[in-house]
Amino acid sequence: MKLKMYLALLAMGMLSLQGCSDDDDDLPNSKVPEAVRNAFDSSFSNTANLSWETKTLSQGQYYKAEFNNKSDNGYKTEAWYTADGSWYMTETEMPYSDIPQAIKTSFESCEYASWKRDNEVERIERAGTEKEIIYIIEVESAQDVDMDLHYSADGILIKAVNDDGDGDNESLLPDRTGVK
Repeated sequence: MKLKMYLALLAMGMLSLQGCSDDDDDLPNSKVPEAVRNAFDSSFSNTANLSWETKTLSQGQYYKAEFNNKSDNGYKTEAWYTADGSWYMTETEMPYSDIPQAIKTSFESCEYASWKRDNEVERIERAGTEKEIIYIIEVESAQDVDMDLHYSADGILIKAVNDDGDGDNESLLPDRTGVK
């Protein structure tokens, strides 16, 4: 009897935790502000599997489009906008084989080259005075240390960051001041 009660409490606890996700709600296209939809449509005209969600962060609320970008080999892509249609960031998952050769050459000769590398690389494009592009290669050591290696498009290792395991790149969103 105690086992049944324990299992019932455990199941209820797991169900209640499911509602505590840090993801905000999925959003029907009709609830996305027109300025956001127009900005998205002007940047990404050839997409599939489009879905929207809102993300509320310390910098404010964002509308995040998740889709497959047919104009970019069908890669899984996320684009971040504010309610006024200002674009802030695009994150694209791509295979390691498709990143610029300069990054591969730099990675393959760096101190992390012997670590286990993920097959997917994230390309981050950020708004600012000049559009910035960063490639993130995720690696893991034999001692289970996870690192995110941030590279410029020309193969310069910008920084190596301990991977916190959340899988999000929200911290890479540019500051909202001065971005339009």
